[in-house]
Amino acid sequence: MDLKALHMLWLVPVFTLTAQGLDLSVSPGITARCGSHVRLQCMATSSRSGLSIKHIGWYHRNTPVCYVDNQGPILFNQTDHYCEYEDGQLSLTFPKLKPYQEGRDLESYLCKLRSNQEVKHKYTSVELDDCAAAVTGVLTTAGPSCTFYNVYPDGEVHWFRSSNDVWVEPSNSKHLTTKRVETGGYLTIQSNLTLLETVSGVVFNCSLKSSRSGKYIASTLIRSEGLEGRGGARMAPQFKNTAVRSQEVVTKALYVSVILAVLKIIS
Repeated sequence: MDLKALHMLWLVPVFTLTAQGLDLSVSPGITARCGSHVRLQCMATSSRSGLSIKHIGWYHRNTPVCYVDNQGPILFNQTDHYCEYEDGQLSLTFPKLKPYQEGRDLESYLCKLRSNQEVKHKYTSVELDDCAAAVTGVLTTAGPSCTFYNVYPDGEVHWFRSSNDVWVEPSNSKHLTTKRVETGGYLTIQSNLTLLETVSGVVFNCSLKSSRSGKYIASTLIRSEGLEGRGGARMAPQFKNTAVRSQEVVTKALYVSVILAVLKIIS
C-alpha cells in the first residue's frame, strides 16, 4: 500500500468524527387538531466535549418566539404559548394551538443554534386540520339559520333537504352567508336560508364544506313546521299535536250542549 492510500485511510475517520460532532435536532412536522396541545423540541448535542451554547432560539416566520443567550433565557412567555430551557434543549409549547400559530410550509418554524463549535439551524412545520368546533341551527320566521363556530381555514355553506344530498333549489329559496374573523384567527360563519315557497315538515341539512380539503366538516339538521315562504300563500298555523287539540274542542262543545239542555228542562 503506497503513502497516498495510507493518507486517504487516515482522513476518512477524521471527517466522520467531524460530521458526528455537533448535532441539532428538532421535532418533525406536526399535523394537529384545532385547540390541541402541541410542543416543539429543539436539542443541541455534541460528541465532543466542551460544548458551550451562545444562542439557541425558536423563530416563527423570522420573528423570535423565545431564545437563550449569554444574557440568560429570553422566553417571551404569553398566555397562548410558553418556552422552557434545560441542558441544551429548548421547548416551545402551545397549550391550545390557534390558526395564527400555524406554519404549514417547511420553513415556518426555525430553531437557530450558535455555539463555540458550530453554527446550525433546522426547520419544522405545524399544520392545523380543518375544523369547526361547534354548530347551531335555529328556525326563524323567514327560514332556517345555522352558525358554525371556530372554523378554520374557511368554508362554504351548503343547504340540503333532509340528509339525502338533495340540493335546496335556488329558484325556491335564497341564502345569505356572513363571515366574521375572531380572536386567534378563527372564523364564525352564519348562513340564513330564506324560503320562497311554503313548506312544512321538511328537514333541512346545513353543512359546511372546507375550502381547503373539499370535505364536509360539520352539519346540523333543522326541521320546518309550517313555514310561510316569502311571496307564497299564507298558511294556517300548524301544531305538532293537532289530533289532541281537535279532540279537546269537540269535548268542550258537547259539554256546553249538555248544560244548555239541562237548563232548558229545568226552566
